[in-house]
Amino acid sequence: MKVAFLDRDGVINKEVGYLHQVEHFEYTDNCVEALKSLKSNGFSLVIVTNQAGIAKGLYSIKDYDSLTAWMVADLDRHGVNFTDILYCPHHPNGVIENFTVNCSCRKPLPGMFLKAQKSFGVDMKNSIVIGDKWTDI
Repeated sequence: MKVAFLDRDGVINKEVGYLHQVEHFEYTDNCVEALKSLKSNGFSLVIVTNQAGIAKGLYSIKDYDSLTAWMVADLDRHGVNFTDILYCPHHPNGVIENFTVNCSCRKPLPGMFLKAQKSFGVDMKNSIVIGDKWTDI
């Protein structure tokens, strides 16, 4: 399986800083069309997103899950679905003890990519990463 690994903030939605509410969600220009194009070109879609706002106490996993569920349902109405959505809630400078760690899943480290590879047999040589910052790679 070849995968398009996608960052969320800045790629799927416009960057607003610690997005966690539907009313602040806005797709980036041509996002839906681009996702459809990736699918029509044989890519499975996997989101890999750092969510440091959880570790920093700015929003909860429940908030993240609610926004993600809304986004998935909205994109499904456009014929776009995801093989998986992976997120890293950690940050070394967090305030929530369980999430204040140095981990292997926080991009640019490969933890989320390797998890998808193991779970779905991803062909990494034919897969791509789409991000808006060098730290997404």
